[in-house]
Amino acid sequence: MSVGPLTLGRWDELAAALRAELAEYGGLLALLDEQRDAIMARQVDRLVDMNAEVEAQMRAAALHRQSRERLGSDLAMRFGGRGDLTVKELLPLMPPASRPMFEALLENGSSLLEKAKDKARRNRGMLSRASEVNEEILRRLQPRSMTKTYNARGTVALRSSVSGGLDISA
Repeated sequence: MSVGPLTLGRWDELAAALRAELAEYGGLLALLDEQRDAIMARQVDRLVDMNAEVEAQMRAAALHRQSRERLGSDLAMRFGGRGDLTVKELLPLMPPASRPMFEALLENGSSLLEKAKDKARRNRGMLSRASEVNEEILRRLQPRSMTKTYNARGTVALRSSVSGGLDISA
């Protein structure tokens, strides 16, 4: 199939959608750094706010991913392919001059995703360790007032009768 101006415009739309998705992942990395800082500084209120912002950023990235996937599916169908092809699988269908740009975008995207997953994993680990330390401090200060229970998410929670039901989830 020949590549005409209309088709080139669609590839440009796909590139723009991929860039927008990558920008969301970049924003997620910045928020994960802020979340880490809030954990390290033991700023509970800021951490709660950061958690909400991280979740919102993840939803925004997912919306951009869905948009990019729809554009890719449309292009795949236009070229007679299956509608479920990934951007990487679309490379052979792209105009040759566009392939290096898409390869670079895919490489950057893969790198950003790995970094985001790694930072989120480390933040969860730090938060879990901080929770364990707080639990041990409370247990030593008021051993008879501490009770382990399960919270609504099914994780272990520490309840203190001294604080009126302090919930420190692990």
